[in-house]
Amino acid sequence: MGSFDYFEDVSLLEGKDETEALNLLKRPTLFKVNGQDNSRAVLVSTLIHGSEPCGFRAFLEEINRGRSYPFDVYFLVGNVAAAKIAPQFSHRNIPDGRNFNRIWCVDAPEGEEELCIAELEKFICSLPLIGVLDLHSFMAKGVSPHSFVVSIDDETLGYAKKFTPYVLKIEAGMGALIEATSKLCPSFVVECGTHNTPEADAFAGEVLDKFFKEFGVLDGSAGEPLTQYVYVNMTNFKVAPSKRVVWAEEEDTSADATLRPDCESLNLSKVEAGEFWGWASSLDFLKAWKGKTAVDVADYFYIEDGKLYLKHSCVPNLMSANEFIAKESGFYLFEKKEA
Repeated sequence: MGSFDYFEDVSLLEGKDETEALNLLKRPTLFKVNGQDNSRAVLVSTLIHGSEPCGFRAFLEEINRGRSYPFDVYFLVGNVAAAKIAPQFSHRNIPDGRNFNRIWCVDAPEGEEELCIAELEKFICSLPLIGVLDLHSFMAKGVSPHSFVVSIDDETLGYAKKFTPYVLKIEAGMGALIEATSKLCPSFVVECGTHNTPEADAFAGEVLDKFFKEFGVLDGSAGEPLTQYVYVNMTNFKVAPSKRVVWAEEEDTSADATLRPDCESLNLSKVEAGEFWGWASSLDFLKAWKGKTAVDVADYFYIEDGKLYLKHSCVPNLMSANEFIAKESGFYLFEKKEA
């Protein structure tokens, strides 16, 4: 393969610990484990972000079990270069690099990273896929694992409800792996827990097992549905690149906005209209989109006496007190839908 490495088995990594395994990889890598039936396949994606090792660890545990499968199983290890930066698993992307989960479905790819993902996408979408699981984690602490899907059709939602307590529908145009593969089959991002924690590692292993059972890779059942709520109508907010934002209990007048430092506590919980979010003199520190369409931040937030308030009740997610994340991928507001 031109832009990524491809192996027809996993023997390269068998018996290796995570550091040894990672060091054997040179760039985005796809492994195939041949099953008895080559007319069907599933894909498990890991390390799309280099700071999210739970899926990679679940992959290594799985291949060291030496199990045979009734049909083909593919494993993707994505942002190898970012994961290798010392200390290991500390960087989401390479410095000044692209977010590997925002550059799928690009019509005219440019640059090394977009061209690599475009080549991967072409290959992956040529496979006879029946299901895709993309394993991630997040910065916030104390937040439940949850799933993202592109569609909430009965089949996709039926699977997703078995995997996590919450399911969130993303808008088209994010450039995520599951956008590319959902054209072929049910596809899921599962956010397994806080980065680099035993809890996230354990959940990733559990979800991989459930995914394999639900799609017939392994015998057995994934059990009863976990999901209580489904969240829809997503809006993505990012801090403008030229603006300075801080998180503090009191206003920092040297910044363009000061946001409440307990923002992580708002994730996956209903926040009422009129909720105080911080201090700002203008809304121009924020940009907002529904998919690829820019929308007016003033439809969601307002300023009164130098303070920032929420205009409508909503459910936030992936909020963190981190300026890089706030600018690079931002945070999301959803509406709650009964599951």
